[in-house]
Amino acid sequence: MKDTIFFDEQWRPISSIINQGKNEIIYHKNGKIDLYRIFMLREEAVEIEEGIEQNEFLKLQIKFSYDAEGMLDKLIITDIDNTCELKVYYLKE
Repeated sequence: MKDTIFFDEQWRPISSIINQGKNEIIYHKNGKIDLYRIFMLREEAVEIEEGIEQNEFLKLQIKFSYDAEGMLDKLIITDIDNTCELKVYYLKE
């Protein structure tokens, strides 16, 4: 199987199909990453959340959250079993 990567008009990667899986990146209109998702592809149809194709199983999702100044504020990571929120702190001198 060959790996396939799809880019948008600004040459940012938006999705890829690699080793029986699929990755998807969604950007804010300001160009920063909003959402990163990893899917496992399945042959059988499964009942899954709306907007995901029937042969895809959402394995991992990372939501990027930014503050009012556009700085990364936190990451919300969701996998099959858990959700974890990571707060980002910046060292100021």
